[in-house]
Amino acid sequence: MITTREAINYQFSIIYGYSSQKDDFSVGDVFGPGNLTREKVKQLSHEVIRFLRMYNAVLRDFCGSEVFSIEFELHNLVELNIPYPKSMILIPGRFKDRESLLLALKPDTGYINMHKSRASVDTISKLFFEVEEFSEHPELNSQEKERFLNKFASRFALRLFGELLENKWAKKLIGLSEALPTEKDMLTKYIDISSKYEISWLTRPPKIKIKEPKFQKIKNPPEEKSILDHLKYKISEPSAYFIVEKTVQLGSDLFNLANTGTIDETKEQLVLFIVRKLQEEFKKISSPYFVNKFMPKMRAILKDIEVYFQEFIEHSNTFLKMGEVGTLLDLLEKFKYYVCEKGHSCNNDYEEISTIAINYFKQYIIEQEKLRAIDLSSGVNYFSELIKSSFKLIQEALPSYLSRKKLIELEQSFHKLLKEKLEQEQEPARILGHKIIEKYHENLRELIERHPLVSKKTHFYDDKLLKEAFDSILHESLDSFFDSFQLGIADIISFAEEGLGSSVNSVKDHMEKFKTFEKELHFLMNYILRDSTINRFLKQYSIEELNDPLDFLTRFSRFLERRMGGFNLHWDKYILEWIQDFINKLEETSLQKDLPFIEVHEQFITYLEERENYETQIEAFMDFLDGYIANVEDLEQKEVLLEFFKQYEFCLDIKKEFPQYLKRKVKKVIEAFKPTNEPRIPISYLSIENRQDFFDYLRETELKYFSKLIPRPKTIILRHLLTNDEKEVFYGDLYHVFEFKFLKSYLELSVNDNFNRIFREWSRRL
Repeated sequence: MITTREAINYQFSIIYGYSSQKDDFSVGDVFGPGNLTREKVKQLSHEVIRFLRMYNAVLRDFCGSEVFSIEFELHNLVELNIPYPKSMILIPGRFKDRESLLLALKPDTGYINMHKSRASVDTISKLFFEVEEFSEHPELNSQEKERFLNKFASRFALRLFGELLENKWAKKLIGLSEALPTEKDMLTKYIDISSKYEISWLTRPPKIKIKEPKFQKIKNPPEEKSILDHLKYKISEPSAYFIVEKTVQLGSDLFNLANTGTIDETKEQLVLFIVRKLQEEFKKISSPYFVNKFMPKMRAILKDIEVYFQEFIEHSNTFLKMGEVGTLLDLLEKFKYYVCEKGHSCNNDYEEISTIAINYFKQYIIEQEKLRAIDLSSGVNYFSELIKSSFKLIQEALPSYLSRKKLIELEQSFHKLLKEKLEQEQEPARILGHKIIEKYHENLRELIERHPLVSKKTHFYDDKLLKEAFDSILHESLDSFFDSFQLGIADIISFAEEGLGSSVNSVKDHMEKFKTFEKELHFLMNYILRDSTINRFLKQYSIEELNDPLDFLTRFSRFLERRMGGFNLHWDKYILEWIQDFINKLEETSLQKDLPFIEVHEQFITYLEERENYETQIEAFMDFLDGYIANVEDLEQKEVLLEFFKQYEFCLDIKKEFPQYLKRKVKKVIEAFKPTNEPRIPISYLSIENRQDFFDYLRETELKYFSKLIPRPKTIILRHLLTNDEKEVFYGDLYHVFEFKFLKSYLELSVNDNFNRIFREWSRRL
């Protein structure tokens, strides 16, 4: 039975955290369907603050901003008719150097006025700062101070929870406009991004993976000075995409914390106890069982354990009628002595169960003084219901757990067979083959986790059906994986250097550099286009100082050279050569003096993007090699590198041939794969891969209430960190707003800001 309070908490949950850098402490509280100890609450509050700090550090570097608010929509992966929340909002607050953070789950999306909610959290931050100052009272020791701050953390969290429930942060009714700087009418779009996405089922909870972005730049107003002003503050396309990736990760991390907050720790302890008892009983059985015999045996043992708990509840109810009086602690001590004595001289199991019950009573019963034993009756009744629901949870989850275990073990056997076949290959085919097969292994595990027999709760176990399901997974994945697999430059280099024999040792340093080529160029491009690099450079100059394109590019090259001086990279100097190549190209243009700065800037960025895209292609790497080898002065090394050049050219066909060659080998293994069904000792049924036991599965998929949901970003609002001088040229705060739209397999994103509404020179023209 779900009470009204629980129904509310299933859809409204919050984690509130407050952090002070002065004494490096964090406090907070959690309101939701879970029932957590103070230690777990403290841990969750600390973690949400930690994730916020890491995220803001990325934002400051890539776009010169900090998070103002984020809203995630909570997508239901299974579509069960259960009262799940629909959205998760992240609202940070700040007062001086103190930080607050509200992570809230609610039953609707898009109806929160983020400015109202932000103002509430900022107010709480200010109030908590005053409380913290008062806690410095010399009469309070460290423990008393912690209890004092925790008390106010709960009070402030409850206040925020109340404001959320009472819709105090709701937007105005449709048709009534609010002059908010982040409303649609106040924003101008300047980037469109479309991207593919898929769900990674191997993580808990599942998370979104974004790939293959496509950028579309939105044309700015025609006035060159206006464009330059905006250019100094806008977010670049690669930086926007990187922020999206980090936001997806942040959403997954925060939601995992929120999901942990849904655990009832008493129920978790009961489930753990029952599973341990099962393991103890199964360790005594050495006879192997088929799974259809194991399941009835497990249910029989569960019945025996359940009887044991029933006896505990009977002894507890007898104690309630004994008329004992005293404080709560006195009664609980007498209760424990009585049930342990009835459990045959403090049997260890009764000791542990009574400890779980007593900890539950301490959280459940508020009154501490002048109690009678009968006052514990409601606590005993609820504890009894928790016991019943724990046994029910274990029995209902067993078929799904065993089905998942069977598919994983089939994949393990198949994967082991594949690796054995690859050991027969020569290097580097063997090394590269293992690398690809590991990715194929991950792909198969993804398909297993999203298969209906695993992702949805099943009430039966069918060996034949599971084998058919795995066979279907193997055949369906073969073409989709190997036909789309792409080798990189480093993969071809591994093949090519094998053809050099022992002479490769003389050019080993060059080979290692070549293998970092692709990754380092991508990193350096992102570094150049982030706020802390190009935007910071542009802010140093007025439009008059940048009217000479060659002067601009030369200054920027020197600026980059100084900033990258401390990098321990191989190709930082090479990317500076790209800038010089563009300068040379521009000098050849007779009209370069007449080109407006904004056009030079756009051509420059486009040139860098196109060159990175070209040079990181496998075939184009030969052009780079040709020029690189020409500059090598050591004649012995040059001779070996020329041979490497020939080997690399010879290996280009591997780009398509090797994945197809591997596909044919995998197909043969699939055809030869005939797994047998052998009986096994019962204890082995309660673990997967020798590490994830039955309890871990129950905790992640059943005890965490929101395990069937996945967070998807809906709206990100970032507030730009303006200096005091910059604030003089704006009427208000500068906001960047990311708006998301998730389709079946594609993501559409727009990046907007309110620059033209608040920049003084622009707004005068409106």
